[in-house]
Amino acid sequence: MAREPHPKRGAVVAKTDCAECGKTVSVKVNKNGICYYSCQWPSAETGIACSHHVRYSRARSEKLIARQTQPKPETKDDRRKQPAGGGGDEDRPFYG
Repeated sequence: MAREPHPKRGAVVAKTDCAECGKTVSVKVNKNGICYYSCQWPSAETGIACSHHVRYSRARSEKLIARQTQPKPETKDDRRKQPAGGGGDEDRPFYG
């Protein structure tokens, strides 16, 4: 009996840099639930596609898929919440 294809088949779950040429590539899910990428960026010198490919382990693939489906946590960055002109110098005592 044939196995059902993975529900995320063909979905882009991450972006990463190619280990060979360094350009950005999309990490996708195959029908078995394994993440992979195949770099098709052309080389600057020869114009031939890089053709580097990577397949991730099942455990790593499950983590990538789970991370993609989770909502992004809100970051607490207090630097962004300061008033526009409020460097804090007005509240300091003058010693001079």
